[in-house]
Amino acid sequence: MKAVKYGSDGLYLDRNAPIPEFEHDHSVIIRVKAVGICGTDFDIKKGEFPVVDGVILGHEISGAVHKIASGVTDFKQGQRVAINGTRGCTNCYFCNVNKSMFCSKGGASKYYGVVRNGGFAEYMVVDDADLCAIPDDLSFQKASMSEPMSSLLHILDVAPIDDKEQSKVLIIGGGIAGLNILNYLNFIGVKNITLIQRSAHRRKLIADMKFKNVTVVSDTDLHSEYLQNSGNPGWGFDNVIDCSGNTEAIANGIKYLRPAGKLALYGLPSKDVSINMNIYDLMVLEKCITGALYQVNNFKEGVDVLIELSRAGRLDFDNYGVKDYTLDDYEKAFNDLTDRKIIKAFILPST
Repeated sequence: MKAVKYGSDGLYLDRNAPIPEFEHDHSVIIRVKAVGICGTDFDIKKGEFPVVDGVILGHEISGAVHKIASGVTDFKQGQRVAINGTRGCTNCYFCNVNKSMFCSKGGASKYYGVVRNGGFAEYMVVDDADLCAIPDDLSFQKASMSEPMSSLLHILDVAPIDDKEQSKVLIIGGGIAGLNILNYLNFIGVKNITLIQRSAHRRKLIADMKFKNVTVVSDTDLHSEYLQNSGNPGWGFDNVIDCSGNTEAIANGIKYLRPAGKLALYGLPSKDVSINMNIYDLMVLEKCITGALYQVNNFKEGVDVLIELSRAGRLDFDNYGVKDYTLDDYEKAFNDLTDRKIIKAFILPST
């Protein structure tokens, strides 16, 4: 089979990778139908995110059940599924307090596409516990967004919005992550959302989606507004969600918080960067800064949200700026994302 792997010289296409076999009685062989390219995949490609040498990339995955081992009872051949990137052991401290992403026996140490072979391949082997059935009316491309959607929902776990009617929410970054969280917050009735998007083209595209109660601004215009309101404690935002990973944007996001405001860091910054912040200001104004990388226990919730959004007509990929690619064209997919021709690429390995 074909598979995109990571090696000492970076990513490469292996045209003769072995089709995976069962690993135990609860193994399932998946015919991969769609896998999204994630920002983490870019970091892996650049050698900035540690992975197992020779691993097959891809952790935003959907497909169809190809074969099941003897102990699998909840899934059958041909069934449409989304694949959870990892899960916890269920027994350790972190699993017991619902923070399984830090489980030393699971979590990040067992992630598909990082430690275990992922979905940039025609077939992959998974544990049946990592599968979630998907309905026929949810496309494989949309279903492959279940992993990032469940991660985005984790933002609201660590930095909840206190009042949908009155809380002011700022989203930094109008890429696929920012657009998805904007879409979801708007869908559940958050009434005051502002999105920062640097690109004028992207601002127009998002404005044309005609979200209610959403303002799309440039970073320079919002910063000018901040400077004009210096000393006004009523100006600003109760929730800031950074989807950019840009240190300047994060530093400004802290400044834009109102008293008791919460900043959730979702965009992955470079590993060794730091920012200056006024600790006194954080303390006396009770501002909160928290990471929100991912959560492994709410995958089914992420799938359910995607089903709701899709059935409500809120996942119009013609407007999103997404494109499908084959495994042979994986380099073009990465290049198109780098050149900002699109905001999301899906690899369709079975094409």
